[in-house]
Amino acid sequence: MTVVSAAVEQVRGLLGRPGPRKPGPGSNGVHGNRFELSVSPQPRDPDEVLVVPDSRRYGRVEVRAWHDMHQKVHREGYFAEHFPDKFTRLPIIEGTVIGAPGAPARRACPAPPTVAAAQRA
Repeated sequence: MTVVSAAVEQVRGLLGRPGPRKPGPGSNGVHGNRFELSVSPQPRDPDEVLVVPDSRRYGRVEVRAWHDMHQKVHREGYFAEHFPDKFTRLPIIEGTVIGAPGAPARRACPAPPTVAAAQRA
């Protein structure tokens, strides 16, 4: 298992898995319902919720997780180079979206002491 951590802009929408296959001819598609990070409350309930009732630093902390989400990729940049044939299906790269409602805005973190000390030397 590979773990990748990335910040995603709130305006970016993600897609879930498609629902169960519908009867009849045709494909069911590869994308499910759209999941907007900026919408509150979320139309889809979180898959996991962790609540810390009283942390020393932040008080009550609630973290929510939605599994099996993916971004819709386009045939440009990286994917244009690696998937040049327009009839090749682009990959679905699923991950977990973790949200902490009411969390303070991101701010630049100071460099770890080992990196800062090496830079000063």
